Amino acid sequence: MTNTRTKEGIQVAVGQRWRDLDKRMNRICTVVAVDEQAGKVTMKGAALSKVRIDRMHLLDSYCFLLY
Repeated sequence: MTNTRTKEGIQVAVGQRWRDLDKRMNRICTVVAVDEQAGKVTMKGAALSKVRIDRMHLLDSYCFLLY
């Protein structure tokens, strides 16, 4: 079973913009691809990076959905 929802139930989709909550970074990333099999997304900020969907939530310090 694949999961493309965050722990808060937000459906992760291409085109969404997320803010990185790492205090060392001040960037906004855009989802450019969703890998349902691996449960990861590819995000474009300054560079392309892959992030596990289960890390995309408010209790973690990674990122939150802007729009």
